[in-house]
Amino acid sequence: MLVSGRTKGRLHGNSFRISRRAGQWYLITWAPTVYLLPLDAALTEICLECLKADRNPISEVPAALVDRYQLQELPIEQYDEL
Repeated sequence: MLVSGRTKGRLHGNSFRISRRAGQWYLITWAPTVYLLPLDAALTEICLECLKADRNPISEVPAALVDRYQLQELPIEQYDEL
């Protein structure tokens, strides 16, 4: 889990999960919305951009970032089957 803020041990702000399954990286928001990252994805850069996208947890990755990093949205059921 990535979180944008911490105060006196309390985590807060924007957050989402990163997971690796079957050799692929996934970004999962708390909606949950699941995104498959390309094999050659700049994982650190994507994570930092998503953390900067909003002060609160994002339900979806902003369209500009989806386009820039070629993220592919997947149904949660497909992700759960991995």
